[in-house]
Amino acid sequence: MKTSCVLDVTPLSLGIETLGGVFTKLIERNTTSLPESQKSFPTASDNQPGVVDSRPQGERQLARDNKTIGKFHLTDIPPRPAACRRSK
Repeated sequence: MKTSCVLDVTPLSLGIETLGGVFTKLIERNTTSLPESQKSFPTASDNQPGVVDSRPQGERQLARDNKTIGKFHLTDIPPRPAACRRSK
């Protein structure tokens, strides 16, 4: 009897939409199982109270050209100058 090992892979890259609609990959396509990924992102403007976090999947450079698989709102961000890293 042969032993088989079946691995699940992420068929398309998963990421986040960043300033300018750019698709920033967090997990590359064909990655086996889902690894833990953590990355900080700065805010775009001073005293920004919240952000809409869009999660696309695909291989194109612009988020709008990929499939959006989820969106959520981060609110009540403490006031700070732009470019302070605070969202993970």
